Amino acid sequence: MSQISVLIPNRFSWDGIALTVESVLKRTKGSRYELVVCDNSQAPWNPKVEPPRQLDGIEDNGNRLEYLRQHQKDENLKLIEVTQQYKKYGHGENIKRLLSECETPYAMLLSSGTEIIGTHWLVLLMSMLRSNSKALGVAKSTVAGQHFNACWASPKVIPNWMLLDMTKYREIASDDDWSLKRVSVDDYPYPELFAGLPVPTDERYMPPRVFLDTGWRLYEKLVYEKYKEGNPNGYEMVTMPAQFVRNVHKKTLATQMLFFGGLDRNAYRPHHEFVIKRKKEIKERLRLLRAENA
Repeated sequence: MSQISVLIPNRFSWDGIALTVESVLKRTKGSRYELVVCDNSQAPWNPKVEPPRQLDGIEDNGNRLEYLRQHQKDENLKLIEVTQQYKKYGHGENIKRLLSECETPYAMLLSSGTEIIGTHWLVLLMSMLRSNSKALGVAKSTVAGQHFNACWASPKVIPNWMLLDMTKYREIASDDDWSLKRVSVDDYPYPELFAGLPVPTDERYMPPRVFLDTGWRLYEKLVYEKYKEGNPNGYEMVTMPAQFVRNVHKKTLATQMLFFGGLDRNAYRPHHEFVIKRKKEIKERLRLLRAENA
């Protein structure tokens, strides 16, 4: 029986999802796990005015739904197909669906476009989690307020690479753990986080706003509401080592995963220089992966 569910939200990632799925299946050792992908490439951008998307099988628009269906037939993974979204598309909607259907004691949230390169990556994360009795999980975090021209951004735990103890998580889980939100700085309870940062200048968001990204609410419960109503048992997040996940080619001895991100949020411009370059990088990494022990 599987102990860990590796949960991957996916939309338009071209071969990024293939690199993730195949590297997990080929390289993960020492852990009993199941692989689950939630694909919402058929879900409309705006469910209030659009029907489910009809995916063009001729034009490559970035989805890999047929690829995932074949892996499900081969019993390599479980596929959840989402055709309707509760709200306008958000990464968090897929995460909520994946976690709500998780039946294993632990869940590993993993971003499409991630290549597993270390064979014992899950073993290492589990050892970090079990070393702290108060640990809700292990994840990367941003721990300070950030500045963008359009808004300030609050700290958050990053769900792209996050291992969760599901028993503890369910004790404090709420519907807005993975939601997106923008609030006036006057309504944000921790404005001191932005002291010394420039004031945003985007005229669309005046007065200045604070952007609460996916994972902000969970961060607040773990950091600011410890032993209070939101987190009465004082759970905390263990910080993932800085070198554990690296961007693209910045490989070090501590690296367990490489990340080739940005495709999903750039799906609307497939001919952009960034997308072309990233697709080429992923295709080469996938070729090397498939050539291993061939």
